[in-house]
Amino acid sequence: MSFIRIGAHCAALAAWALAPAQGETLPEALASAYRESNLLEASRALVRIQDESVARAVAGLRPAINLAATAEGRDSSSSAQGGPSGSDASLTGTMRLTLDLLLSDGGRQRLAVEAAKEGVLGARQTLAESEQSVILGAATAYYDVLRYSRLLELERNNLALIETELDAARNRFQLGAITRTDVSAVEARLAAARSAVALRDGELAIARESYKLSVGKYPEALSAPTSRPALPASVDEAIAIANENHPSIKRARHSAAAADLNVQQAETALSPRISLGGSVSLQRDLERWSGSRSNSGTISITANMPLYQGGTNMSLLRQGLAAAQQARFDLLQTARATEQRVAAAWSRLEISSASIGARREQVESAQLSYDGMREEAALGLRSTLDVLDAEQRLRAARTDLVAAETDRDLAAYALLAAMGMLTAESLGLDVEIYDPQANYDRVESAPVKDERRMLFERITNRAGR
Repeated sequence: MSFIRIGAHCAALAAWALAPAQGETLPEALASAYRESNLLEASRALVRIQDESVARAVAGLRPAINLAATAEGRDSSSSAQGGPSGSDASLTGTMRLTLDLLLSDGGRQRLAVEAAKEGVLGARQTLAESEQSVILGAATAYYDVLRYSRLLELERNNLALIETELDAARNRFQLGAITRTDVSAVEARLAAARSAVALRDGELAIARESYKLSVGKYPEALSAPTSRPALPASVDEAIAIANENHPSIKRARHSAAAADLNVQQAETALSPRISLGGSVSLQRDLERWSGSRSNSGTISITANMPLYQGGTNMSLLRQGLAAAQQARFDLLQTARATEQRVAAAWSRLEISSASIGARREQVESAQLSYDGMREEAALGLRSTLDVLDAEQRLRAARTDLVAAETDRDLAAYALLAAMGMLTAESLGLDVEIYDPQANYDRVESAPVKDERRMLFERITNRAGR
């Protein structure tokens, strides 16, 4: 009857290992990763850097005003033939205010503004790609902790079973029912079980470190997800969604648009640049304020027309055309690669989903075999090694089932990432969604406000968490 008791103990531990625990949920872990990710913060900073390119381009359409002040001292001496010598020293100050305003350059500067805006939109898509990477990494870390926790419990269950079986084998050896060889075989299985427990424990420790890196803290009690995200009905639908929404495709589109604008800029290189200039000068005698003074003002319109630059402008135009061609081919290749990733992710999802049914049947069959072996061993029809072999096959089947179920769930999130839909907003995570438009609206008009204090406070707050 010891085999029946052992089997019941095995089944109870396996059921406990496979049952969902109450604790932190996957959406909570993904939300934490979104809030705590330094990678996302760095990517957001890169977007803000790109925002400033628009501010600089806009500033090129505004007047440039400069103020210059100088102080000049003079010392001169003179003498008449046969007469006394004399000296004249003076200290004068001059203040000059100048203004330069672009009137026309063939649209070059306005095209620069539009190109900079396309660069901003492309940088936002790079941020979206980083967001997807962070969320997918957190989901992978979450499922890895669940996977290795379940596998560790299976190995501990196996170890407890073999320890119990070893006690029974030693008792039977004392009674002369089995040989010393049988006991040694069980002892070898026990050593292997302990090694397997140590291996799974190490894998879980590694998974916990990966979880901390992705989520920002160590996992505590993780709840096994009871549902998976909604997915398209077909691979064609998934590809269509990816072509419309994937950030890498959007980024390539903006890069192609910026390249076309750069070509138009190069075409304006031969256009005249017309600017309005003006200046006001004030000169005073600094030693005697009531002394000499002079004021003057000028206004001018200047036109610069390039005539010959040794072929530089045409070289820049050809270079821009080649860059535009490259951007268009990059867009085509990006779309093709995205479709391939979606199709591959869909296939992996189907494979893992299909294997689950087979793995469950394998577990059921292995369970029946193990139960039969125990009953036959209780009647003396089977040896101890036969029971241990059946238990090993059952453990292997359960291990394969855990891997298949985990792979299926991860494949669902990998498919969402391939479609460009693995974002905090699409998943409905309980977080404050970062809005890059807010910073763009603040700096687009090229304000002069010093935001260094705000930046340092932000960094300090992050470092203090």
